[in-house]
Amino acid sequence: MPRALTAARVTVPRERQADYLATLAQLAARLKARGEHLWLFRDPGAPGEFLEFRESSGAAPGRARRAQDTEESALGRRLETIAAYAPESRRRWEEVSLEEC
Repeated sequence: MPRALTAARVTVPRERQADYLATLAQLAARLKARGEHLWLFRDPGAPGEFLEFRESSGAAPGRARRAQDTEESALGRRLETIAAYAPESRRRWEEVSLEEC
């Protein structure tokens, strides 16, 4: 099954960054436990600007994505109260196998 990648541009107020990082670390640990990945990058020239990358298994056409569990949903809602996510952050990119071309 192909992988999927979601990239999110995030702005976090300086006073909320510790909370943001701790919450994101909890989410990353939950994802890692089931083989998914979450990476975080920061812009050193723009304090408070981050990029989140989340990799998961892609869903086959016509099949629903794996539903989040209750704790994962709560962490996601908490992140949205801490940080401002750019409008395009909900876009999902699916892997294209170059071996099949």
